[in-house]
Amino acid sequence: MTASGAKRAAGWSWLLRLVPIVLGLAVGLAIGTFSRDAGLLLGPFGQLYLSLLLMCVIPIIGAAVVSSLGRMVSTHRLGKNMVVIVAVFWIGMLLASLTGTLIGWATGVGENLEMSP
Repeated sequence: MTASGAKRAAGWSWLLRLVPIVLGLAVGLAIGTFSRDAGLLLGPFGQLYLSLLLMCVIPIIGAAVVSSLGRMVSTHRLGKNMVVIVAVFWIGMLLASLTGTLIGWATGVGENLEMSP
């Protein structure tokens, strides 16, 4: 990397820190809480940002999964690793379901809803 390239990269390093993220979250929360009109005006930009983020993240995750499976197949450990992966997946799903059910039951979520046919 050239000196100018390193200088340019260092100029953007503040984006990788936690403070701007927390500050942006606080500003967004304040705008949404205290100025509903401004929040409604800025809402489509937030949706656009999230859509673009998902458009980038999903292919990266897919490539990582395919790459990892390819490495496991090439090392002949697919069977052993796949059993662990499936077990962790199902245990995680069970824990998430139990947690959601218990929190819903303890807080009484949906008790005032009327069931209509």
